[in-house]
Amino acid sequence: MIEAMTEGGLKKRGILFAPRDALEEDPVVLKYVIGYVEQIEVLKEHSEYRIGDIRFSTAVKHQHRVETYGLNFETSPYTVSLVTDTKFFRELPSLYPGKILIIHVVRLKPIGDDPIEHLSIEDVKSIVKKAKPRLTILTHFGMTMIKANPGLWLLN
Repeated sequence: MIEAMTEGGLKKRGILFAPRDALEEDPVVLKYVIGYVEQIEVLKEHSEYRIGDIRFSTAVKHQHRVETYGLNFETSPYTVSLVTDTKFFRELPSLYPGKILIIHVVRLKPIGDDPIEHLSIEDVKSIVKKAKPRLTILTHFGMTMIKANPGLWLLN
């Protein structure tokens, strides 16, 4: 994404919003592209950010093996919430009040002590039941989801 946004680093531009551990030891954001962007904003818990007229915020650090945060985008007329990688925890549904809710759901079924800490369809049902969005979009499927052929779910 950074290479595309900066045309391979030829045009330094853009802002990268990322958790600290995505930039430090064993970074997800490769070191050679860091200099391609104009600005880097490190995401933190309970913080607000702005790009022009777009405002978004983080809630709490998610429960995942790396540092992750979901986002709430304040747009008119709706809030759009993104629940990224995490295992389910009791407060999760209340952190994302968006009328449009995008959820990373890797697992078809929960795994007891999942070392990777991802959401399952059962977790999504709990989130949707409590958060009551108008629209829910599921994304970031793992292989158990792909093998379950989620495209057929629309027909049932």
